[in-house]
Amino acid sequence: MNNNNPKWYQSKNFIILLFLLVIPLSLGAGYYVKFNLINRTLNNSKNQNLSPFDQALNKGKQAVILIETAQSAEDWQKVSQIWQDAIAILNNIPQSDENYPNAQTKLRQYEGNLDYAINNYTNPPYFRNAVNNAMEAAILTQNAKTDQEWEMIAKKWNLAITQMTNVPVTDPNHGVAQKKLVEYQLNLDYALEKNPNSNIAQTPNNSNPPKPQNNVPVSAEFREAVNQAMKASTLTQKATTKPQWQEVSQHWQNAIDNMKKVPSNDGKYAIARQKVTQYQTNLNYAQEMVASVASRLTLIKTISGTISPKSVVHSGNGLFFAQNMMYQHTITVYNRKFELVKTLSDTVKLSDYGHKDYQGEYKGAPVEVAFSEGGKYAWVSNYEMYGNGFNRPGDDVCSPAGNHDHSYLYKINTDSLLIENVIKVGAVPKYVAVSPNNKYTLVSNWCTYDLSIIDIATNQEIKRISLGAYPRGIIVDKNSKFAYIAVMGSFDIAKVNLEDFSINWFRGIGSGPRHLVIDPENKYLYVTLNGEGQIAKIDLNSGKVISKVVTGAAPRSMDISDNGKYLYVVNYNSNTVSKVRTMDMKVLQTVSSNNHPIGITFDPQTQQVWVACYSGTIMVFQDGE
Repeated sequence: MNNNNPKWYQSKNFIILLFLLVIPLSLGAGYYVKFNLINRTLNNSKNQNLSPFDQALNKGKQAVILIETAQSAEDWQKVSQIWQDAIAILNNIPQSDENYPNAQTKLRQYEGNLDYAINNYTNPPYFRNAVNNAMEAAILTQNAKTDQEWEMIAKKWNLAITQMTNVPVTDPNHGVAQKKLVEYQLNLDYALEKNPNSNIAQTPNNSNPPKPQNNVPVSAEFREAVNQAMKASTLTQKATTKPQWQEVSQHWQNAIDNMKKVPSNDGKYAIARQKVTQYQTNLNYAQEMVASVASRLTLIKTISGTISPKSVVHSGNGLFFAQNMMYQHTITVYNRKFELVKTLSDTVKLSDYGHKDYQGEYKGAPVEVAFSEGGKYAWVSNYEMYGNGFNRPGDDVCSPAGNHDHSYLYKINTDSLLIENVIKVGAVPKYVAVSPNNKYTLVSNWCTYDLSIIDIATNQEIKRISLGAYPRGIIVDKNSKFAYIAVMGSFDIAKVNLEDFSINWFRGIGSGPRHLVIDPENKYLYVTLNGEGQIAKIDLNSGKVISKVVTGAAPRSMDISDNGKYLYVVNYNSNTVSKVRTMDMKVLQTVSSNNHPIGITFDPQTQQVWVACYSGTIMVFQDGE
């Protein structure tokens, strides 16, 4: 782009962009024809003797077709109504119907689709509408000659800017919207220059915009500020590295400095005052990107030995516990110097801890660990027990009908590194969590489909809560009021009230929810969706999915940085570790790991990420410059 000639519509790049913009418009007409054809087919099918299940499927097809062209709130309300009709049909299918199991699966899927549609008409699609208005402005620009035509173009750009400004920070397109604002503002400025008598404000959301002043000289400072802004805008489109974002930041700073120098007799003085604010927003975004790309994961240590870690977790006090399952029957404990502090055997005498029915020694199979607030105690789950009387071990595929052996939770003092208590829980206990108020320890029991509630004061299980097939990940909010449990055999997350143990549900979140974390401000819940290869961001107040991002095949465990800005995720089948920015759910970096990374933990003091690889190593990555 020639910074001294803002005729962007004459450039080769604009012709290519225009071609790409026109394509969706022609496709939209195709979708309209496609909808009418299929809609007639669906309507004609009503005269046939369709089963309720097939009627619901037809409703679903109709909704999917409408989604392809839905833009307005009214469109999304129509989509929502169709999903509601389909859900009502599925809910009325009796258990005696041969399609009942499939209907239940579809029901969860359609409920999630309904939530998505409702979100689209209760939270207007500002980004999409802004792009549509920009496309119209770009097309009109090709043949514009009169003041009236340039006025219409300016109105389109102005509306697009207003809509882009309204794109919330929680929208996955927020980052792109910030870039588009710069581009659209330059296009609006050019349209206004073509029509000096325009009634359109040069900056959106201003009820009393300054009118362009004719025959008044424009200062060199204003022209240089615009040139610097255009350079920043152009560089923004391709910036990926720290030096590139630093260069973008410098251009925005130069633009701001020059705008501040514009003299009061300049014809653009009033606009310059407004541009300072706009450019500052752009500078802030560029500086945030500098910080994001500056922070990179770098491998600094690989720990090996006689280990097969299923998980690794930081105590908060400089100790890292790795659980080595039945393959080693150990828990290995490390410090921040990567030194092995102690190897703990999982062998116990159950009778020493009050379980008199079991005499002699027994072995466990350490799988996960959680630490009490302050790190005084470690609570370790054992996949199964080995010894006399344990003859029906559970497996990864199981149910309560299998009457599998119960197992035990070990309570370990982190000062002495000795097992202080052994507590009976359900069959194949997996994940463990401790409430921040140190009142309860919670354990998800894989094969008994339930949740154990342990009273920490008495070291006793006081409650079992049925959840359905394969409960796994658990997180407790910072107020110790609610626990959230990922039920991996479903699409759902259970919300358990820790005051009365009542249950509510976040339905239709995604396939195979496995691991959960909450941001420090208690606003968002993040979940790995093992069946989809994605991470979902959920609004804790509404229980609705805000956005999802693909990280790799079979994302398993994850952790969140202490400031809540980043997620660290292990992708089991991809043999990778991903770093995700929570603001816009963008994958900032993916690094290779050893075979089958499965556990991960973040140490805020050192800014290090420890990764447990099931194949027999622990990898430590430094997150920073």
